[in-house]
Amino acid sequence: GNSISALNNLLNGLSTKANGSFISEDLDAIRNIWNTGLNSGQYQAFIGSAVEEINQNGISIPTSPLITYQNRLDKFRVFSGEPRLRGGNGPTARYFDSNQVNENDPSIFSGTPYKTDNEWLQGDFNWTDKLNPSSTDSEGGIEWEGFWIPTLTGQWTFNLSTKNCLQLQFETETHANSADNYADRTGTEFVLIQHIGITTTFAGEASGSGNTLTIDTPLNVNNFVAIGMSASNAGTNRINAEATVTGINTSTGVITLATPDGTDSISNSFNNDVTFFKTMGQSTNKEWKTYTLTAFKHYRIKLRYFIPSGNAGDTNQKSLDFDRASPGSTQAEFKYTELYDVDYDFSEEAKGTFGKYLNSSILFGGGTVGLTDAGAAPSNKDDYVSVKTTKKIDIKYIPKTTHAQIQKRLNTYNTNVGNPIVSAGNNTNGIEIGNRVFGSGIGTDNNTVVTNVVTNNYILLSNNAVSTQTNTSLEFIDHRGFVKRVTGTVSNGGTTVTFSNGNTEDLRTGMIVIAGVSTGISPFTGITTSANTDRVTIFPAATAGITNGDFFFYESKGLRNDSLLSFCTIEETVCLVASNNTNAGSTTINVDNSSDLGSGTYTVLGSQFASNTTISSSNSTSITINNATTASPPYSPTESGLETPTNRSSIELDGGNLVFDSLSATGITTIAALSSNITETCNSHIPITCNNGNFKMLCD
Repeated sequence: GNSISALNNLLNGLSTKANGSFISEDLDAIRNIWNTGLNSGQYQAFIGSAVEEINQNGISIPTSPLITYQNRLDKFRVFSGEPRLRGGNGPTARYFDSNQVNENDPSIFSGTPYKTDNEWLQGDFNWTDKLNPSSTDSEGGIEWEGFWIPTLTGQWTFNLSTKNCLQLQFETETHANSADNYADRTGTEFVLIQHIGITTTFAGEASGSGNTLTIDTPLNVNNFVAIGMSASNAGTNRINAEATVTGINTSTGVITLATPDGTDSISNSFNNDVTFFKTMGQSTNKEWKTYTLTAFKHYRIKLRYFIPSGNAGDTNQKSLDFDRASPGSTQAEFKYTELYDVDYDFSEEAKGTFGKYLNSSILFGGGTVGLTDAGAAPSNKDDYVSVKTTKKIDIKYIPKTTHAQIQKRLNTYNTNVGNPIVSAGNNTNGIEIGNRVFGSGIGTDNNTVVTNVVTNNYILLSNNAVSTQTNTSLEFIDHRGFVKRVTGTVSNGGTTVTFSNGNTEDLRTGMIVIAGVSTGISPFTGITTSANTDRVTIFPAATAGITNGDFFFYESKGLRNDSLLSFCTIEETVCLVASNNTNAGSTTINVDNSSDLGSGTYTVLGSQFASNTTISSSNSTSITINNATTASPPYSPTESGLETPTNRSSIELDGGNLVFDSLSATGITTIAALSSNITETCNSHIPITCNNGNFKMLCD
């Protein structure tokens, strides 16, 4: 009954030393080693694998101290993350003796497991004796629990085969989609997928002789009946004693039976209970297709394998095979690297350098450099992450001008309430990661974006669908420069868009608006905001009336200049666009539209204007200022950015040196004699080279 005592009894007489003995602990040095080793050829493959360096004579020599394989593994752990170097470490496995098994208890097992580990391998088990050497008997059971991470978005297929009994539970769809972080998920955690036990009885009927019967409640068929089980019912010669289940329709509850000799499995009609049963050693299997899963999201799974007390059979008749198939592929082994134990650390702190790099990468479709939800701007600088690239960042932004240009796709799709996955069929062409999505079942906000596209299969969204819809129309809109969408009305020739759904939050004067119809709003239609929350002014005026139509607002520039926000509020600020070049020394500036100035005195801000510059008068096409414009800084726009013309530069970069036309300091009342040989106690200084010598600017 005690494996350690039994081993000590075997080892005790092996010692040839006087009063010596061997005990179990003496074998610790060789426990848990592999029972296979390296052959001669494999050992020789290590020749020349030492890390080398080149000495001062140009000769390659081994590094000193030597860099071992353990050193390399330690470095790889930092790169890939802990605790595993490749995928999961296997589910948590808990072992129970036969007296802890109760098939009629929903939890199957009771009490404390006698052993816990992560044994799983490929989910393919064939036991010849005990389920674990630590067990006190050859029956009992095992409970595996942990997380599974699918690598593809879609419906996966599980197939379980056993000669004994099993129970499979999986995380409910509503629980999995309630939050990305498992600790934040709410609702019912598990749903019963399969329970293949010794015996189960349901109400059913058969219309006559043949090979099919129908169970009144199809859900019972789905959960409790497996291929290979036997069946019987009350009465005489109705179900053949040798008939077994060969087909299951989980939607209708229809069961198909077959006999070894091909005769009818059912001899007469009946309408009463049907009992499905199996013996230990009788092979049964069941296939189950998951709901639509999201790639790289972790889902909770629990599998129980057991032999009910009093049902021990041939010790060689113990087996379990758990396979899985990704969307569109065939069954394959369920490897332990796809499964993670119940205490696995998925936190940011546990991720390796490579994982963090992937999470911070910006894909082709764009992305955010903040840590907030999709579509929301980071609230402060601490929310941003650093992004590095070996190439220049292309931030060239060319605003779209028509609805046809911003619409990536318009088609019919299927949504499922509480699920972020949209069934797309063959309608994914043109859709990009980052696109904004609008339509029935998606919600009315502007923050639902495409996070992944499985070509001609599924579209993954950032938010769950708010309702279940079949063949609902969804519109995918270009996200580059997108600000928001509202519903509104504008009359023919009108200059005001009044919102019936939405508000002016996040809108700014100078942005572009595009109507969701082919006519009505001209290309590059600008807007002007005011204190109103339900309307904006557009220019030029609308060329056709639009009633309760969609209006899409976009940025007018690739980079938003917020430098003046600290000095003025939106409600008190007007942005005017110069209609032509204005030379230095001008007091009149031609603008597109100054009619929004209204009454009041406006201060003009910007580097082209002197201090205390105000607007003295204005009309619909120009403004007059009290101080003439200046020429500092006279920047010229180029493809690579703003550039100072050479004839106006006061500072330039020459061979890595900053060269000034002149250098002066203000606020200094006393200046000591300038000398090139000053002796100072401060070692922090900036060297300045002038025509009459080298000088140092002392730094505190």
